[in-house]
Amino acid sequence: MFKNLYPNTLYSPPSSRFNYVDSAKGLCVILVVILHTLTVEDIFNNLLFILRMPLFFFCSGLFCAGAMKLNWFHFSTLKVAPILWVYVLWSMIVYFTSFTAWALIQGEEVDLIRPLTILWQPAQTLWFLYALGIIYILTKLLIKVPVVVGILLSVAAYSFSMHQADLMSASFPYKLARFLPFFYLGYLLREVMPVYVSSFRKYWPACMVAFFGLTYVAFESTYLNVGPLGLILGLLGILSVLCLFSEFEKFRWVRFLAWVGKRSIFVFVIHRIPLFYANEWLKNSGYVGDTTIELFIVVGVIGVSLLAGEILSRKVSKSFFLAPWVEQRKILNNA
Repeated sequence: MFKNLYPNTLYSPPSSRFNYVDSAKGLCVILVVILHTLTVEDIFNNLLFILRMPLFFFCSGLFCAGAMKLNWFHFSTLKVAPILWVYVLWSMIVYFTSFTAWALIQGEEVDLIRPLTILWQPAQTLWFLYALGIIYILTKLLIKVPVVVGILLSVAAYSFSMHQADLMSASFPYKLARFLPFFYLGYLLREVMPVYVSSFRKYWPACMVAFFGLTYVAFESTYLNVGPLGLILGLLGILSVLCLFSEFEKFRWVRFLAWVGKRSIFVFVIHRIPLFYANEWLKNSGYVGDTTIELFIVVGVIGVSLLAGEILSRKVSKSFFLAPWVEQRKILNNA
């Protein structure tokens, strides 16, 4: 799992890795920060709902085959538990450096109970790490059943989530049901996806137009609540993005997105801290709803998160992003 979650500062990418997947992850994390920053809803941002996190989970599933081959002990200790380590650690860091620190500054009462509930009420924005750990487990169970059964179960879970839950603010169990199919399908398509991308990359404009057009119709007509339609549209969007980045893989802007994608964990876990204080400034500045100012904040938050992540991982301790027992194992293996 860590070969696709953590940056090159901690791991060397395998030879089978594709830069366009890293570019897709870079786009994903940027879209997440934009979502958390912009206060004005627009149809484009809403349409990306069907793509943002499905793209991340699908890309993660593409590189999970090694983890799935491990026995349950090594799978739990070297894959799942390290994800939970990062989740719990950064849930504490984000909470105490933002909400708690601000409450103390304002002379308000500090809620010390909330950090204790993160295992059944996942922390805001960091829920994806908790979900990723659980989805790893569910996928390892799913691959033990026939592929047809696994796909049917995944489609059923997705359809149930889309029909029962609020599309934009689903509770954590519904998020699991919604994103598990993308991770599982990423695993199933790990060997053929490069072939599809290579074959269709020149048709990325048509794929992209089809994705946004069909998603707009489905979104406006509430068809996303109907069965696996959202799952199909999500896969179409994912293919469009991967084809786009594959076609322009050597362009600087795509290489920059790949660089960000390899460090996406930094932005995912850190961005809420600078964004929290930026939002507090916005409240009293009169610029709430000013898209230009908010986009400047997006750039600043991403830059601060990347810089802080580099400093913490290189200068302080890799344990901020890598479980200590995994790092010790790596040292022993290299000795």
